[in-house]
Amino acid sequence: MTKLYDNVDHLDTNASATYTVETDVLVLGAGNAGMEAAAAAKEAGANTILIEKEKTINLMRVGLASVGSRAQKEAGVTINKQELVKSLAAFAQHNVDQRLLETWADNSGSTLDWLEEKVLKPHGAHLRAEADAMVTNKAYQAFPTENDPTFDDQSFTSYGDWFLEYQEEHGVDLRFETILVNLIKEAGRVTGALVKDLVKDEYYQIKAKKGVILTTGGYSANVELLQH
Repeated sequence: MTKLYDNVDHLDTNASATYTVETDVLVLGAGNAGMEAAAAAKEAGANTILIEKEKTINLMRVGLASVGSRAQKEAGVTINKQELVKSLAAFAQHNVDQRLLETWADNSGSTLDWLEEKVLKPHGAHLRAEADAMVTNKAYQAFPTENDPTFDDQSFTSYGDWFLEYQEEHGVDLRFETILVNLIKEAGRVTGALVKDLVKDEYYQIKAKKGVILTTGGYSANVELLQH
């Protein structure tokens, strides 16, 4: 097992699973990335479990970055993809896998088009492209990547509840107050996870036949990982 650190009290990383659940795809973390990943897996025909340690979905961001979304094209917003990727890599002093940045740049536009079509428009909302990339410091290079969910092109609107409805209607198995304890690896491949149901105070295993998608975000709020 690969042990992960977490700041939840009384988390036993050596606990044994009381039972096992099987699925095709397991998604860990119900923020923007996890919600999108779970929806995509389900649309591709995979049985999908999405776990989240909080009581509901994590914050759905209202400023969504992309390159080449439909909203950006309609607003005449153009971004030099390679220049953006190089700038992001340089900002991180190249301590990144640039291939991941390129994957985001290549697919972010179509991802937000999906969100607009499937989640926003059925409720009368849409995306507005922010054409002005505000620069507050000469040390930063800014790009107009922002897309804002809105009804009136003047204010932001939340869409988290709509996304929850979409997942439930399409059969994604949402499991809240369920925390990742360990990733399970077999022959060098992640095949599932040991998780804890925080309500029932019990540990169980989720076996994912096709894959595990880790969308838990960074570790900046985890003191133990920062120290490590």
